[in-house]
Amino acid sequence: MSPWNTVPWNTVLAIIGISLFIPSILAFVFIRLKRYEDLGLSIGVFLLILGVIAYGYLIPYQVIDETRLPEDYFWEDQGSVHYWERNGLFIRGTDQTNIPFFIRWMLPQRAPIEKNFIGREVIHVSTFNQKEHTALIHDVIYDDTGAILHVINETEKVSEWFWVDAHTSNLKFSNVDAGYMNIPPIDNKVNNISVGWVESNGEQNGEESVVLVRDMQRIKNGFIDGVEVSVWRSDIYSKQITWHGITYFCDETLQLTVNQASGYVIHVYRRLVLSAYLSQFLQLYYPSSMRSRVITNYLKVNNPIGEAAILTYNTTADSMKRHLEAVKDINNLKTYVPLWVCIPIFFVGFALTWRFFGRSYYWKRYKRYEQIDVSSQRRKKRRSTQRKTLAIGMCSVLLISSIGYFTYQNSLTPKDTIQIPTIQGEMPISGEDPEPTPPGTNRLIDSGRHILLPEDEGFHKGSRREWWYFNVFFNGLESDLQGYSLVVSFNQMKFFDIRFLKPDNLFILLFDDSNNGYDFSIFNKRRGTLQAGGPGVDVSFQNSWIKGLYPSWQVHAVNNEKNFVVDLEFTADFLPVWVEGRSANLPIASLATGGDYYVPRCKVSGNITWDGRQYRVAGIGYHDHVWQSIVPRSVSKGWDWANLHFDNGWEMYVSKFVLRTPFKLSFDSIIISPNNRNITEFNHFDITYTEIANPLGLPLLKYPKKLHIEAKRDDMVLKLDIVVYNTHEKVWRFARTGMFEGPCYATGTFSWPGHTVELNGYGLSEFTRVKYILGLPGIIRKI
Repeated sequence: MSPWNTVPWNTVLAIIGISLFIPSILAFVFIRLKRYEDLGLSIGVFLLILGVIAYGYLIPYQVIDETRLPEDYFWEDQGSVHYWERNGLFIRGTDQTNIPFFIRWMLPQRAPIEKNFIGREVIHVSTFNQKEHTALIHDVIYDDTGAILHVINETEKVSEWFWVDAHTSNLKFSNVDAGYMNIPPIDNKVNNISVGWVESNGEQNGEESVVLVRDMQRIKNGFIDGVEVSVWRSDIYSKQITWHGITYFCDETLQLTVNQASGYVIHVYRRLVLSAYLSQFLQLYYPSSMRSRVITNYLKVNNPIGEAAILTYNTTADSMKRHLEAVKDINNLKTYVPLWVCIPIFFVGFALTWRFFGRSYYWKRYKRYEQIDVSSQRRKKRRSTQRKTLAIGMCSVLLISSIGYFTYQNSLTPKDTIQIPTIQGEMPISGEDPEPTPPGTNRLIDSGRHILLPEDEGFHKGSRREWWYFNVFFNGLESDLQGYSLVVSFNQMKFFDIRFLKPDNLFILLFDDSNNGYDFSIFNKRRGTLQAGGPGVDVSFQNSWIKGLYPSWQVHAVNNEKNFVVDLEFTADFLPVWVEGRSANLPIASLATGGDYYVPRCKVSGNITWDGRQYRVAGIGYHDHVWQSIVPRSVSKGWDWANLHFDNGWEMYVSKFVLRTPFKLSFDSIIISPNNRNITEFNHFDITYTEIANPLGLPLLKYPKKLHIEAKRDDMVLKLDIVVYNTHEKVWRFARTGMFEGPCYATGTFSWPGHTVELNGYGLSEFTRVKYILGLPGIIRKI
């Protein structure tokens, strides 16, 4: 049922009534005045004016603005539904550390729930308030059995009730401040609008509350099957919400395709991921276990976050066709109803005007007309004929142009036909194949890997070493320093991490486009020079500081002695990714011993002041935050690290932490982000140094200039060559320690059955090396 079936007929009847009532008044007045000759002309002119005004008023102010959702209105959509629920503790997988045996012994295994079916979403106006023109909406999803869909251990209904303004041009929530229920008819110049998610705890009389408010962006305009549409999308990541009284972390992609003239929804895509703490899963699936002291003590040490449920809804092609037909009916209704009402009025007015225009003048001048000569009669007759011809011409042009315009608009075949944009991981309606991504991205990725809380970004009191690292390539079109790159890192190290070096240090390195490096770092400061707080990033080092909270940080780094100042704003363009710490598929209790997360890509803009000259800079950046509490420095021989940005939009993190053992043991991690949702991870890789160099001042130390990486997992093979082209050497001779940083190029391939993706990119690298007198730990540390 279309709300446009409820055209305001009261307005239509009012116009028709006016077209009868006013002429009756005019007839009465002119008869009383005995002005019979002017009666027909007056009525004709009035009806002409009424027809034009009614036509101009009926469409913009009544058919559109005053149309309201009627009581018992239904909007029904069929969609393919995929539902997955954890239904237990954390899933065991090839990339996940096993849950301890005593936990698994106490908690029996439960298989995840997974459903695929064709469901129905229904928006129903169950009650209408005539006085306030508001409607009580019931928004519900039914499963393939016709029952309301239940989720989260069958405890929650996907069914909400809320009041909205019933005008189809509005549809704002009435009882809560959450923006609009849907995309209303708005001007094409408006490209963003707030659309809310409101819940009532699944009850008709439940209290309405705001779950979240989305910032919907218009991403495309065009035509589908001759119907003009706009595509709107919102992406939300790692947002803490409360739904039906329970706190979750939410990832959501909502895409609506609407006919902008009417606001009618043609296609819906929604992917909702709810994540929760381990303790919430235990309370939900194993409530009796919460009485166990073993369980409660375990939760005090490790309470990570993992996915609770995933719900994906995608309108079917058949349902979209039905919506398109409904929109065509709406467009016809909008076009022809005003014409049906106004053309008869206009025609009657035209006929009366044409008939009585000359007659009225004739009766007024009858006596004088009889007395003038024949030539004068001919001139008057010709003049009257000319006026009549002019009136006929003007009315004909107006009528024919109006009919011709609407006929043209309805018969026009648009050329800019579009397809509904594909969401990553979903097949488009048109059946086109999406861009290839590694098979690892199609597996279930625990969204705990992407959730970053304010307390994670701040200082960790128990950590022995902690740093906040930022880098950027100034490759933005508006950047004055094209080809330059920068590293800023606020480091608080453990005592004796680098022997004879005090623990607080600020790294500021600038690399130009001519293979030159500039060191503006400030080293060897006593403990307490670096001050850090929280929640969020709040770090200072003398006159330098960082402030912010995901997804935005401000970086201010200063070296007064060298007249160098950096003022940059980093805005995350990708989700954060945990390497160590808060996640279900990372080592147990790892958050208690340390943490490591990074943001693969950021948009960066700001200024650099150097030797009194200011440069405007912009480009692509990276940020990570690492802290560690337990592991002593003496167990490490060094590490290899790089972050890489590829031309195809992929991002990569590479890290190898080399242990000081005779068995060449290491902690390895390569994390590939082919999109902003999923990752593919290698936990081991082989590295070959194809070119090495010796630093000045410590010739016995070696570091790589070129390296080749190979990693294999399942059917996936990564081959990568990294070339560091501008290395800054920082050597502490008496500590026999070196740190080597610089920009690099990366080329290679990522292959899996049926696909080979060429990789071409750039990034920043860092290599640390420690030269020990003896190769094993615990005998002589280092000198």
